[in-house]
Amino acid sequence: MANVLSHNERAAATWGSGGRDYDRISEFVSDALTHLVNRIIPQPGERFLDVGTGTGWTARLLSSRGATVTGVDIGAGVIEAAKALTPDIDFRVADAESLPFEDASFDAVTSTFGVMFVAQPEIAAHEIARVCKSGGRLGLLTWVPEGTVTGFFQMMRSYMPPPPTNPPPSPFEWGRPERIFELLGDAFELVFETGNDIADAQWRVSLGAFRQRLWSN
Repeated sequence: MANVLSHNERAAATWGSGGRDYDRISEFVSDALTHLVNRIIPQPGERFLDVGTGTGWTARLLSSRGATVTGVDIGAGVIEAAKALTPDIDFRVADAESLPFEDASFDAVTSTFGVMFVAQPEIAAHEIARVCKSGGRLGLLTWVPEGTVTGFFQMMRSYMPPPPTNPPPSPFEWGRPERIFELLGDAFELVFETGNDIADAQWRVSLGAFRQRLWSN
C-alpha cells in the first residue's frame, strides 16, 4: 500500500474490509453528515477534500451542491466501493498523515467520523491545515466523549483482546473542543455544535475558517 504509511497498514486493511457494505453504516448517521454539509455551505466550483471518506457519502453530498470533491481514505476496499458508487468523484487511497497534495490546494476540508481515528493526530491536523487555502473552511464531525457511542465502545472492550503496549490515541478526544483547539486552533477560527443522529447518539460538529498560514514544510 504505497499511499499508506507503514504504521497504518493494519488499520487500512481493517477499514477497507467492509467495502460497499460500509455505505450502510453511513446511512445510519446520514442526518449528521447532511447537517455538516449544510453548515459548511459548499459553493459550485469550490474544491473540497473529504478525509477518511469511506464509501464517499459526505463526498457525494458535497458534490451534489456543485463542489469539486476529492475523497481520500486509507482503506482500499471502501475507496473501490466509492468509485463504483460515484465514478465522477475523484476518490483515492491516501493517508491523512501524509496527504498527497500541494499546500493550499483546497477551498475547504471535511472529515466525518474519519480523521478522529488517526494514529498521529498532530500530524494529521498539520496536514489538514497545510492543504487548506488561507481563508478556507474546515468541517469536522466526531463522536463526543460522553455520548452513547463511547458507552458502546466501553462495553465492547471486555470482549476484545488486550490493548497493545502503546495503544493509539482515543478517537473520542477529537470530540472535545479543548483538544480540537490544541490541534487546529492556531490555524482556524473554530466554533462547535452538538447534535444527535437517528440512533440518539451525540456528535459534535467543529467548524472553522482558516486564519493564516502558520506552518510550512
